[in-house]
Amino acid sequence: MGLPDVAMLGVALAAWAWILAGLWDRPAEIAGLALAVPLLAGVGLGVDRVLGSAWGAAGVVAMAILGFAALAGLSGASPQTLAGFIFGLVKPVGWTGDHLLLRVVPLMMAVAHPWRRSFPGAVVSALGVSAFLGIGLMILHAAG
Repeated sequence: MGLPDVAMLGVALAAWAWILAGLWDRPAEIAGLALAVPLLAGVGLGVDRVLGSAWGAAGVVAMAILGFAALAGLSGASPQTLAGFIFGLVKPVGWTGDHLLLRVVPLMMAVAHPWRRSFPGAVVSALGVSAFLGIGLMILHAAG
């Protein structure tokens, strides 16, 4: 792992912590999102190995689908509502954190693996997916 990989991981971890600052008072949820990162990265790498590099972002799509399904199942929220919250299509009254950086930064992180195919790239992509899921959790709490 070279200096670019270490720098990419460091920036991604700092961005992940900043994006999910609203969940720091909920240690179980932060821990769950953190524990999901290596699992999601493994799924992304596995899909990438099976399908090959010609499929580009298939590993990231698999990470997103698996993470979203797990979050919907564990939170009990309807998938349509959860997706609306994550993508900013629905904004509950109690939610005050709706700004573009909450969507752009995790999206940039999620494309790290297709851009730089490596284990650190997959971890950064998993951090991006986990950040999107955390945004959904924060909005669910604001709505509830």
